[in-house]
Amino acid sequence: MFRLLKSTLKRILAFIDRFILKKPMDEKTIFLLDLYKRDKEKDFQLIHNHFERISNVIIEITNKLSEQKTVLKEYEDYYEVHYFKFVLQGLSIQHLFNGTPLRYLKPNAVYHDISSIYTLSRALLESFLTINYLYYNFKSEEQAIFRYLLYSASGLNQRQSYPANTAEHNSKKEDEKKEISSYIDRIKCNSYFLSLHIEKQKYLLARLLSYEIGKEEIFIECGLDKETYHTMWRLLSNYSHSELIEAIQVKLYIKNQKAAKETLYTTFRFCLMLNSYLLIKLTERFDLAKQIYNDSDSTTKYATEFWKTILMGNK
Repeated sequence: MFRLLKSTLKRILAFIDRFILKKPMDEKTIFLLDLYKRDKEKDFQLIHNHFERISNVIIEITNKLSEQKTVLKEYEDYYEVHYFKFVLQGLSIQHLFNGTPLRYLKPNAVYHDISSIYTLSRALLESFLTINYLYYNFKSEEQAIFRYLLYSASGLNQRQSYPANTAEHNSKKEDEKKEISSYIDRIKCNSYFLSLHIEKQKYLLARLLSYEIGKEEIFIECGLDKETYHTMWRLLSNYSHSELIEAIQVKLYIKNQKAAKETLYTTFRFCLMLNSYLLIKLTERFDLAKQIYNDSDSTTKYATEFWKTILMGNK
């Protein structure tokens, strides 16, 4: 986590040098200099404010897209669901950053549940990766359709292993079995799938994994620094699985409140950067999203563009 902290600080300094110090002191420059100062001071309220503003814009956009019955492509079948899940996870993380009451110890005592924050942050990161993998990272329409078909077949196939205790559930399983066969038939005719090496084709059909590539490759597709962010994903996964590193670190954080504050701030800021990136991606996909974003207040736009840039390393 401290590697991410150092990496992020370097990116912020590079951004300040490249985009701020060489420009006249207009409204945006003043805002960004204040942001930099407050970020250095680890101002949690700053992150809370930005997080809420950006989440609200995403919610408004997805709600308006739904209200206006925006036509989506076949492979975008779960687009709104995935964005809704992403925002909800983010707001749950924000809630955890307010602290969990421990009244047994002291009447007003609160404790920041780092294990739950890390576990939910991993879920948020995986939602982020899934959204990018399915809706933004493909090289062609045929690849996008293939990814959707594989993702759908994989999900239904996993459900086949669940017990069915009623006639209704058995009937549903049979229907879904037919759906899986239909997806597989379409995969076999997909031009992107047919362009893959024959061994890769056999592997994908035999395993029916949700993704055609591994997490590491999805990070690279997103344009994220693999060493920094894939390492972070592995650390967050350790917390999700209750492994040794989690126990070692939590023990440290209980004793060292300064270290705990550092890691909490870094994690919250990272979640904010993911939010910012996906808001920008929405505006690139839908004209309606771009219009809503452009109509939002300048503070929200400055913050969104800043944190998205920091995540991508000025790309």
